[in-house]
Amino acid sequence: MTFFPGAAYDLARQFWRFAGEVVSIRQAEFATGAGCQQYTVEAGARANQAIKERLAEITGQRPEDVFLFPSGMAANYAVHRMLTTLLPERRTVQLDFPYVDVLKLQEKFGTGAHFLPFTGEADYDKLRDIIKAEPLAGIFAEVPSNPQLKTVDLRRVSEMLFLEEKDIPIIVDDTVATNVNVDAFLIADVVTTSLTKAFSGVGDVLAGSVILNSDSPFHDEFAEFLNKHADHELWRGDAVVLEENSRDYVDRVKSVSRNGVALFEYLSEHPAVAKVYHSLVDESGIYDHLQRDDGGHGCLLSFVLKDPSKAPAVYDAMKFCKGPSLGTNYTLVCPYTLLAHYDELDWAETCGVDRSLIRVSVGLEPAEVIIERMKQALAKAE
Repeated sequence: MTFFPGAAYDLARQFWRFAGEVVSIRQAEFATGAGCQQYTVEAGARANQAIKERLAEITGQRPEDVFLFPSGMAANYAVHRMLTTLLPERRTVQLDFPYVDVLKLQEKFGTGAHFLPFTGEADYDKLRDIIKAEPLAGIFAEVPSNPQLKTVDLRRVSEMLFLEEKDIPIIVDDTVATNVNVDAFLIADVVTTSLTKAFSGVGDVLAGSVILNSDSPFHDEFAEFLNKHADHELWRGDAVVLEENSRDYVDRVKSVSRNGVALFEYLSEHPAVAKVYHSLVDESGIYDHLQRDDGGHGCLLSFVLKDPSKAPAVYDAMKFCKGPSLGTNYTLVCPYTLLAHYDELDWAETCGVDRSLIRVSVGLEPAEVIIERMKQALAKAE
């Protein structure tokens, strides 16, 4: 239990939300004697190492460059804290509309952030002007973004840095695509991932990772900082559960990727659907550039209806689990904009994110079952 003055409640709550440095339920139960499951220190150490080796093998990086954290936001916070400590008084840049808390983290901690929603080509020019005008702590991007499934052309960004002779680290979050499908290290100096999502699949453990690119010019300095200032391991009970959950990670990702494409194709042809957001329609070509030879497109897609007033009825009729996460082994849907940006819907729409958008995390159910359930729900829009 944590105590703080009542006047600090809002600040403490923001830190808990954006920094993600939480005590897991398993750890809390162990500390209070409420838990019945016993996890040994030795089992936890083995599980932590196995997770690092699994991630290293998939990404082509080294186990010692894999750092584990109690949540995906804790991984992002560790990177942001590292950048703003090593490069103080510098702002960061967020490219494209990201997961809400990742942007808020940059805006509320450190020196602040530039946010470029990339609703058009002009944002590349704005980014170039920012790079020219001031030193930066880092450039953040998602591959692809959540919930619009776009990917900023990071090759152009990297070329800007080269032409302007600027040494600025690029940080990529590959949670949505997964490291099974894409190799973000082709461009990124640091890659963050929410292991809560597809890596676990079951949805019963929080975790995140930071993986350093061994070929990055920033590698040695970043590794020294994280080794000195981050715990870089999960609590033993969470590590044991996550290691077990992730044993079939690669096969699961390939299955949900195929199901995601099947649902995308169905929705794209449906007369009630105005637009489907999916990495298959990436216009920049960067997803194809980062995609592994045997990689797919992940579990996530979003769509909007031609008649937005029908969205509540369609959503209510969906015979899927409903909730805010993604990457679960079961299909999961949510009214993403209403859920994540309820207090800033107008602002979200100025960034191109429709308030009636429905996000779907496609699961392992047979594709025909998923499509049939979606067909029944969309009948409410006819």
